[in-house]
Amino acid sequence: MPKDVPEKTTDIESYQSKLTRVEFADALAGQKKYKESLAIINDIKTTDSEKLLRGICFQATGEYFARSGYFSEALLHLEQAESFFPTNDQTVDAGILFKWLGYVHAKLKNSRPAQSYLYCRKYSEKAGFANRSIS
Repeated sequence: MPKDVPEKTTDIESYQSKLTRVEFADALAGQKKYKESLAIINDIKTTDSEKLLRGICFQATGEYFARSGYFSEALLHLEQAESFFPTNDQTVDAGILFKWLGYVHAKLKNSRPAQSYLYCRKYSEKAGFANRSIS
């Protein structure tokens, strides 16, 4: 087996397995199966050392609520997610979180925070992310 191919893991609690379950939940959400998506995300147990993964799970939960039209509930989860991301995080995961925070604030008619979160889009275009689909 090539060195860059990871060994097959059967450990459902491995970090990679948890990320795969988040990806699967996202695929279901793309089919508007939000209840199933939430069940998968809620079943993922994170450890204290998996702070970012915990934030990603809260972000996904907030996203699924937002896609379902439950904006107040979405905001609670998205704000909680933000507390797990490192300060000044400039990853794609942070960009996705900020996009959903901006969207939910806009739907709730909170224009100042919506503009604040969505303002980073201007800079992401300069960084070459303008043609990427982030949803």
